[in-house]
Amino acid sequence: MMGMFFFSDYIPFLGWIDRITGLRARLEQNFKELDTFYQEVIDEHMDPNRNTPENEDLIDVLLQLKNQRSFSVDLENDHIKAVFMVWISFPFLV
Repeated sequence: MMGMFFFSDYIPFLGWIDRITGLRARLEQNFKELDTFYQEVIDEHMDPNRNTPENEDLIDVLLQLKNQRSFSVDLENDHIKAVFMVWISFPFLV
């Protein structure tokens, strides 16, 4: 989907073409699937019966920060999903 040409990206008033071609529906479906996957990963990490690995990963650290409320902004699952998405897409940035 990242390589697809969306009219709405370049000419916003022609965004209706994206709906007709089905690109918009595909994009929304992909988003829902990824959101479900990310939520499953978070749920796995929150499971108290989970086998804990020796080293914590990024999700474990973010969940600890969420529980500690150490930020001025409350860390929500959507924030964790966003960081996870960047981590999966561009691991060299994190």
